[in-house]
Amino acid sequence: MILRLKRAKGLLPGKLVQRLVRFRSGRIHAVVGDPQSGAAYSMFGGERWHEHFSRIYLQNGEVQKIRYGLHARNWQEKAISHTRRFGMAVVSELELPEDLQKIALRVPQFVPMSVDLGSSESAFRKQLSSSAQSDLRLINRSRFDYEVHQNAGWAAEFYHRFHEKGIVNRHGKEALVMPPREIAELVAHRGWEFVCVKRDDQCLAAVLSHLEPDGYRMARIGWLDANPALVKDGALSAVYWFAMRRARELGAQRVKLGGAPPYLEDGLFRYKAKWNASLDAFSPGFEVCHLLLDPAHPSARAMLAARSIIALSRDDQYVVYSGSHPESHKLSPLIRRGVARWYCPSEGNTPLMFDEVPCWNPEH
Repeated sequence: MILRLKRAKGLLPGKLVQRLVRFRSGRIHAVVGDPQSGAAYSMFGGERWHEHFSRIYLQNGEVQKIRYGLHARNWQEKAISHTRRFGMAVVSELELPEDLQKIALRVPQFVPMSVDLGSSESAFRKQLSSSAQSDLRLINRSRFDYEVHQNAGWAAEFYHRFHEKGIVNRHGKEALVMPPREIAELVAHRGWEFVCVKRDDQCLAAVLSHLEPDGYRMARIGWLDANPALVKDGALSAVYWFAMRRARELGAQRVKLGGAPPYLEDGLFRYKAKWNASLDAFSPGFEVCHLLLDPAHPSARAMLAARSIIALSRDDQYVVYSGSHPESHKLSPLIRRGVARWYCPSEGNTPLMFDEVPCWNPEH
């Protein structure tokens, strides 16, 4: 008896729809499963994280089967039961009682990252990773240059040919895009600008950016018609590098790279980290969900072996839950400094429990 509330909003009074929404979030859970592998997880409070954890936990990008269940007022008991049965329960938009807060992982939608530009560009370049150095050589070989403009009339083209196509092509249903009207408003009335990567007078990639008191902010990015050849040529690396140059021109000491998925092995996280990025203080603008995770369950162990989760402690410090010890991860000192604690599955396979392990060798 699941109500399709989006359809009902246009037919029922607003207060009744709100009551139905509250009833659904507090009484109805969803079980998302992969029919082929038999793996599954449970969701309480809503299904907004469905696409994300289908990819992360089930490790399958295909459409997953969802079935619904009705539970009593005490959803917490059902969530614990499902965690032990499936390995994970996702809780969003519900207030957790104290006992669940002690064992639940607070997982942010994204973790913000930024780069300290240092005293000079030459000094900064010397500190870059070998991967970033290789990207700079690629930028030179590709003959990229850049220009900056504040043409609000270009917002529609940026959205349709660069931003939406590129981000949706890369991130699918999890993509976060900014509508063209909002982009134009930021440029026309709030001082935002486009940093455009060019070759032979043609714009091939761009980022919507803004100078703020605490740094130069990169907000929305895109490349022409989502062309993979441009990525291969280093156009996206050029966006980051030229945004850093623009920040220096404006006198900024820091470039705010925006958010990255909260997993140490994630491609975007690793890409941003290689530019000498560090973890910024958590932004309340990003959503947070709670995971009830049983590290003794095979499916949970498989996820932790593939992805180390960057979570938030109660005082909003970054902590990591991983299937392996920190010494096995090649993380930069800047990223290491941002991790307050590290947890691995309990050696005794205790349900719902992790063991804290020393973060780093003191010699590091």
